[in-house]
Amino acid sequence: MKYIIPLLLLLSACSSHRQDAEDFFEAENFEQALFHFEQALKLNPNDWTLTYNLARTYEELNEFDRAIPLYGKCLEKSLNDTRFI
Repeated sequence: MKYIIPLLLLLSACSSHRQDAEDFFEAENFEQALFHFEQALKLNPNDWTLTYNLARTYEELNEFDRAIPLYGKCLEKSLNDTRFI
């Protein structure tokens, strides 16, 4: 029981950063989107969709040297996603 509340807070924080990042990305505020995708990814490092969105954000900022390796990581992570098996 003592681990449930911290886990819920962690999930809530990740969800909040994800939503903020998606909102900023849609509004083409890529610098803010970048910050929130990075924060969400720190809280949930195995989420390949966050990695993909971070790569897309770097791409929009013309930082292709940072985007390309993230696309590779995204592919590796997505292969372990059992939702697609």
